[in-house]
Amino acid sequence: NRSMWDVVILLAYSCVPRSQKIVIVMGVTLNISMAIVLMVVIKENMLIPEFTPETVGEMLSWRAEIGHNNHQMDKHTGETLVQRLCAQSLWTFQQDSYSSMFDYIHHDIPGYYLSLLAIVIWVLVSMVEFRGTLRQAVSIWNLPRLAWDDPGISIGEDGEPEITGISALMRVVCMALCTLPRATIMVMLTHIGCQFLAQTLTLTDIVLNSVALAFVLDLDEILAEVLLSGTVLCLVEELKPIKTNKACMWHMWAGFAPADLLRYILAIVLTVGAYLLFLEPFHQSIVSASLALCGGQLD
Repeated sequence: NRSMWDVVILLAYSCVPRSQKIVIVMGVTLNISMAIVLMVVIKENMLIPEFTPETVGEMLSWRAEIGHNNHQMDKHTGETLVQRLCAQSLWTFQQDSYSSMFDYIHHDIPGYYLSLLAIVIWVLVSMVEFRGTLRQAVSIWNLPRLAWDDPGISIGEDGEPEITGISALMRVVCMALCTLPRATIMVMLTHIGCQFLAQTLTLTDIVLNSVALAFVLDLDEILAEVLLSGTVLCLVEELKPIKTNKACMWHMWAGFAPADLLRYILAIVLTVGAYLLFLEPFHQSIVSASLALCGGQLD
């Protein structure tokens, strides 16, 4: 594929100009750095719980001390501040917060279900990345070992270039520069993404956050299109898929390869785990906050 992760293996071959190898290293470094920065920003600034038990307690205190206070009663209708808040007829910060909670819980398609759908889609996207990372790692690891000065890329009978092997040192370099960072980013981004989507309150933000997370996974392809020369991109497209004797030797179980079963199990575990650890507690906190403001007697 035309991505920074997939062109790292070209560092091992002399047919790629040194200038483009420098660009590849810079592109991979930039890809890793940008992904880490985005994950840190999300984790440190966007995963702070909005509705903690302390927040619910403050809402109850506000309701008791201000919401039911006679001085806050509407002189024309006789409605308390809490009644007007729950009727969504105020123009205050409290009204904005409650309206978001109301839409999340009582909308035609509640945010609870939309968040669950977004998590499922995000897990599926992560499994696509997992499959690509695993396939790349297995292929690089099982390429035949070549001498340092061996070209490593030959022209097949059909006239298309083909990777025939890799030196021991460059195998380690490719694994360290590509496979390990790619796998680490995938794991961290999957975890942060599930929590991010589960703890998003407004319906529009749930959709926008889903798109933003997918954008992070597309950084490698964007950087490849911007940084790499047309010659390198054409070489990547023309290269035959890597064939190894060991890469496809999976012991089948009930007609499934272990890698496929692992992917299915991971998808289920991640979805259920995100629901139990992130989505359900967040939903309960929203319900508690909503009841703190508008539950029970309002007058």
